[in-house]
Amino acid sequence: SSDLRIDRQEADPTFEHITELVETASAEHSREAADAVKRLHRTEGLVFTATALGFAVGLVLLAAFAVAAVGYQRGLLRQAAENEYQAQHDALTGLPNRQLFAERVTEALANGGSTAVFILDLDRFKEVNDTLGHQYGDELLKQGATRTSTMVRAGSGDIVARLSGDEFAVLLPGATEKSAVEIAERLLGKLHQTFNLGDVSVDVEAG
Repeated sequence: SSDLRIDRQEADPTFEHITELVETASAEHSREAADAVKRLHRTEGLVFTATALGFAVGLVLLAAFAVAAVGYQRGLLRQAAENEYQAQHDALTGLPNRQLFAERVTEALANGGSTAVFILDLDRFKEVNDTLGHQYGDELLKQGATRTSTMVRAGSGDIVARLSGDEFAVLLPGATEKSAVEIAERLLGKLHQTFNLGDVSVDVEAG
C-alpha cells in the first residue's frame, strides 16, 4: 500500500488563502454589523425625536383646547347670567319686573313678620307720552324709577319694580306700619316735584 503524503509547500499557501478568505469575510461581517448598529441607533434617534415632537405638539393642542373650552364655558355662564337678568328686569328702567317682584313678595310673606307693598302710577304719563312723544315718556319713566328707588331703605331688602306701563310697585319686607306710612309720604312728595325732560318740564301726580 502507498502512504498519503502532504506537501507542506503546497498546503501552506492553500491554508493561508483560506485563512485570508475567512478573515476577510469576518471583517466584512463585522463592518456590516457595525453599520447595522449605527443605522439602528439613527433610526431609534429619529423615532425618539418624532415621538417627543409629537408629544410636544399634542400637549400644545391639548392646552389650546383646554383654554378654548374654559373660554367657551365662561361665555355660556356669562350668557346664562345675562339672560336670567334680562328675564327678571325691565329693559327701560333696569328695575325688577313683575315676575321678580312677585317672587320677592312670596319670599317676604314666607319669612313671616310684617310686609308693606305700595302700588302707584304716574297719572300724567299717558298725556306726556301721547303729546310730546315716546322719547319724553320714556325719560319720565326712567326719572320716576330713579326717584322711587332713592326712597327705599338701603340694605333692608326693599325692592322697587316696574310692573307695566307707568305702574310701579314697592316692597318693604319687615317694615312697621309707621315706617311704611313715612316712606310712602316721602315717596309721593318726591314724585310730585317737577320733572325736567330735556327741553320740557312737566308736573305729574302719583297715586
